[in-house]
Amino acid sequence: MHIAILLFSWLISIPLGAWSESGHQVVAQIALNQFSPAEQTKIQAVMGDIVKMAAEPDGYREISTSLAGWHYIDYPWVEEPVAEPIKLVRKKDNIVWALKEAKKVIQKSLKDNRHPEFAHIFKANFVHFMGDIHQPLHCISRVTEKNPKGDKGGNLYFVKFENRKISLHVLWDIGFGSLDHLTLNEVAALAKAIEAEVPQEAITGSFEDWSKESYYLAQSEVYKTPEDQEVSKSYVEQGKKRVKKRLALAGYRLAKELREWAL
Repeated sequence: MHIAILLFSWLISIPLGAWSESGHQVVAQIALNQFSPAEQTKIQAVMGDIVKMAAEPDGYREISTSLAGWHYIDYPWVEEPVAEPIKLVRKKDNIVWALKEAKKVIQKSLKDNRHPEFAHIFKANFVHFMGDIHQPLHCISRVTEKNPKGDKGGNLYFVKFENRKISLHVLWDIGFGSLDHLTLNEVAALAKAIEAEVPQEAITGSFEDWSKESYYLAQSEVYKTPEDQEVSKSYVEQGKKRVKKRLALAGYRLAKELREWAL
């Protein structure tokens, strides 16, 4: 009974991370797979074990919540009229800014090799945020009369999944159940399967472009399930396909970044 209560509390809580731990590891594994064995050795020498570090930043908030805003950017989607002007996006302390900052710190650390422990935090942040920015609900906040200050990326938008109440954000974080507590072997197998299903295409765009891509995707697809109702079978099926595509894009784009400055 106690376990069930704790699980239910977790499902309806408002998390600050994106994707599950396994989801972030899948992104990192897909990125690593884009390199030859010799290149992988070089990448790991420069960055550390990117698969193991991929989920670390969600744990940093257990020490301090000061970095919480780095995981998302609240582009407002005003669906219903509200009384006050909406100002959700900050110039700093958002995921686009954080990716640029992490990249800057890493590149500087590679030149002077100082403060390796500090640099590790930003390396883990960069790998992690490349996953976060591809979770559509990390780049939007739906504004309605009910939530005039935004729904915190779907964290205040509840649906039912397998007869359980769950926030839309958590539902996408866990990949509709496909990203729950995978072993590293399962992570590696899923990464390979996703790569086979979603082959790499030409990579273009910036961090800002990728965040807006997530924003528009959240509008066009993610919020298309009614609030407080059981998600349909078709929504789940399409959602799982979209999750795979987002993980693949995140991995391929992470690999492109690493190839440019970590080899």
